[in-house]
Amino acid sequence: MKKQLFFNIMVKSNMPFVTTSIIAHIDLPGGYRLLRIVAGDWVQHVQAGDVFVIQNDMLPYLRHSIAEHKVDVLLKVNEKNHALITGQPLEIIAIEHAMDVHAIEEKKLRSPTDNGTAIIATPDMLGVGLSLALADIYPRQNTLFLFELTAAAPFRLQPSRLYIPYLPAEMTANFSMLEEKQVAARVISQQGLPGCFDGTMEELVSRITRMDVHH
Repeated sequence: MKKQLFFNIMVKSNMPFVTTSIIAHIDLPGGYRLLRIVAGDWVQHVQAGDVFVIQNDMLPYLRHSIAEHKVDVLLKVNEKNHALITGQPLEIIAIEHAMDVHAIEEKKLRSPTDNGTAIIATPDMLGVGLSLALADIYPRQNTLFLFELTAAAPFRLQPSRLYIPYLPAEMTANFSMLEEKQVAARVISQQGLPGCFDGTMEELVSRITRMDVHH
């Protein structure tokens, strides 16, 4: 059986309270908003898999530029946080690490190669999954990222040129930001998005398992 990993939401505090401000924001499909914030000296300690705790929200870190002193985080907009826009101060209660991964023993999800790893990002871990994929901390040649969406995709999808065996033929869509970096990823959605598996992660695993039996 191949090894798979799954994101757990358990976090471990590793940064103190900081105050910063929002220098830009971009509203995205699916009820998401990209916030670009001013980065202090603490940015050198931020890593893929971190989340920023702001009020009662956990904003996954996406990427940063030390030279330009800025950090991008992903906000899932709701009634309480919709006022977080450009020009607003931002009080970060803590920066915590959310990448606590563990093996899923019961699922036989194929991955790109015989010794590969399939990393599954559930909807509430979308930003964490993108952060890890963008950071290149896993070997590209044997790692597959699977993103499950329950709303519209916040970032542009495109047909992928990266061949991934063992997946249904209709699963061709990848996030453009990952495709540009040659990161193998596919999307599961029930929104009828072109190139995405139309169903749930459990249904995908069941289908792949049946395909494996017949082969």
